[in-house]
Amino acid sequence: MRHAKHPRDNAANTYHEQQQRNKNVNSKIKNLLLELESTRTSRESIESKLQLEYDAVFNDSKTLAKAISNAENASEYGTDENGEIYSWYRFAGLSDYADCRTYFENWLSETHCMGVDWDNDCLTLNQGESFIIQDDSDRSRDNGIYLNSKCIINESEYRDESGDVDEIKRNKLIEKHMTDSGFFPGVFRVTRYGDVFSVNTQKGVKK
Repeated sequence: MRHAKHPRDNAANTYHEQQQRNKNVNSKIKNLLLELESTRTSRESIESKLQLEYDAVFNDSKTLAKAISNAENASEYGTDENGEIYSWYRFAGLSDYADCRTYFENWLSETHCMGVDWDNDCLTLNQGESFIIQDDSDRSRDNGIYLNSKCIINESEYRDESGDVDEIKRNKLIEKHMTDSGFFPGVFRVTRYGDVFSVNTQKGVKK
């Protein structure tokens, strides 16, 4: 009489098959790296093959898949040298990919539209065009809502009678601009010190 395999047997087989696949891939990578060092011709062809082999390693990593999922849902933000907003997620295992950083960066950019901040062990995701709220400028006339470095709503348009910022009115103006333009980007407040905070413009806005 034949007995069904125990689930642990199936898990063990799957684990060994994955280990064998990784071993085969790592062997191919090692051989391609040796070939790359020993030849001056067909360099692009070898690098393309290496990229494919590394892609297979990256795609097969559950740890990396989890880190990317966390990065896609990250709620910590910063600004790059061009003033664009990005979210970031600190990935403790990032240093494991330092030896193949070019191939890792290529894969991450092509597959997930993400970048890498190696100095801070972070995966980053550019937020694209965004509304930027500036409210602590040295010159109050520079405060307002910005899009592509252009002030589209001056702060004077949403101050109350006391001269204080009316956040509900501000949010209504941003929502109206979105509706009128048909463009619904993220909204962030950026301080003069570079701190970035996501802003919910629907808070306090009645539908």
